[in-house]
Amino acid sequence: MTETAPIVNWVPTRDFRRACAVCQWCDSRSLPIPVGADGRPFFLGVGGQGWLESPYPISHQHADGSRGSKYTCPACAQLCATT
Repeated sequence: MTETAPIVNWVPTRDFRRACAVCQWCDSRSLPIPVGADGRPFFLGVGGQGWLESPYPISHQHADGSRGSKYTCPACAQLCATT
């Protein structure tokens, strides 16, 4: 049996002081932005890059196994808005 990598909504940088949001649709990553005490990206940093956030508490587990807020990149947000 092969193991699959967990689905993540953000990826920390090596120093854990910043993180990149991961798009829930295409897996693209935002530029690194500051994180809060819980390690999640600050939405204002992501929102300034045109990203959208679906806010959830860190304790919420989604059907795909990911936890917390979900993010949508500008390209996918535009695509969803036109359909």
